Amino acid sequence: MTAAAEARPSDRPSNRLAYSPAEACAVLGISNTTIRTLMATGRLAYTNAGNRILISRSAIEAYLASPPEKRVARPGYPKHRGRR
Repeated sequence: MTAAAEARPSDRPSNRLAYSPAEACAVLGISNTTIRTLMATGRLAYTNAGNRILISRSAIEAYLASPPEKRVARPGYPKHRGRR
């Protein structure tokens, strides 16, 4: 680790109070599409700060503590793929 990185511990992801969606992807190990879907469905709270979208560390922790979403098959899925 460089001296500059040690001098600025608040720049390391584990010590930050809020993250951009791209940074939250890296922290959680999930895709940008998944982050955006979680935000759009209300499962991951976020705030707008000017032109930026910020996801708080507490919102990430709350998402991780929440029970997993139950997946329900869509009507007609899976579609019949054989001969009719």
